[in-house]
Amino acid sequence: MFFLNKIDDIYKKSCELYGIKNDLFSCFIPIIPLNCKTTCDFLIKKQEKAKIMLLSGTQRVYISDLQIINTILEFDAKIREWFITQLVILYTKPKYNVQFMIENEKYEGSGIDCYPEEMPFNLFSDTLIDINDFIFVMNFIFAKDQCWEKINGIDGFAKRTICKYIALIDYYANKCSRSQLFLKEIGYPYEEEKPIDNKKTKNLFNNIEKFDISLYR
Repeated sequence: MFFLNKIDDIYKKSCELYGIKNDLFSCFIPIIPLNCKTTCDFLIKKQEKAKIMLLSGTQRVYISDLQIINTILEFDAKIREWFITQLVILYTKPKYNVQFMIENEKYEGSGIDCYPEEMPFNLFSDTLIDINDFIFVMNFIFAKDQCWEKINGIDGFAKRTICKYIALIDYYANKCSRSQLFLKEIGYPYEEEKPIDNKKTKNLFNNIEKFDISLYR
């Protein structure tokens, strides 16, 4: 069973148990990282979609794509470049196998590697986490995209988010022409001072055929 199907199954059973209509119910499902050292716990919030939440004390923090991009942009240049390198590897030839457990069942996907050392930092929510907590959130997103691509047979779907991360981080961190040309070609408003991610820009990164990953190697 694909892990997204597993999440759907848990959600359906929870709705039936409590006699609640699906569109009115939020189900919280624990997810446990298996091969990366983390300091936080994690929950999947399932309603219409499945979103991962990071737990720290009493906080439950959801990190959007835009917040992931902005968080990486706030790191120093060495760490930003490490993320870009890892994302390029994931886009071209994935090497890191992310593993996690949902309801005592083990699942896998491709992600970026764990950071080689501990590095605590504060999120936008003033939540103190380690960089590998942040990376696990990213890897869940990548694994979810891969799973969705397989279930629905949408070729290249799993690369769309990776493409967005690479192009926006590279452009806003380095103002590189390789990323500017791509963003211009897909109609992304790169003239904005900061990256944006909204309904208008959401589908622009579906055009991965215009993205030349060879320029980043």
